[in-house]
Amino acid sequence: MPKSSVQKQDRISVRIAPDIKRAATSELEKRGLSLSNYIQFALANIASGESDYLNTPSALAAKEAAEHDQNKQIGDGTIQSFNKYLETIKRNEN
Repeated sequence: MPKSSVQKQDRISVRIAPDIKRAATSELEKRGLSLSNYIQFALANIASGESDYLNTPSALAAKEAAEHDQNKQIGDGTIQSFNKYLETIKRNEN
């Protein structure tokens, strides 16, 4: 995923059926993600040339690890726990 040193400034507006938005929001919340988080992730992957990001080498390796119970759970599995984990890594790098 490409990293950007520029702050997020651009906005994207889309129209979507309310029932699809509700269902997507509900499913993403179960995974600790917002609709905005998911869209940002998807667009960053497309920008880096990974148009099928569910079948990239890293995604396939992660799926393989999950199938063999080799994944480490970070906190309670929410994006908030993951963000805390990343902050810990950043502090330890310095």
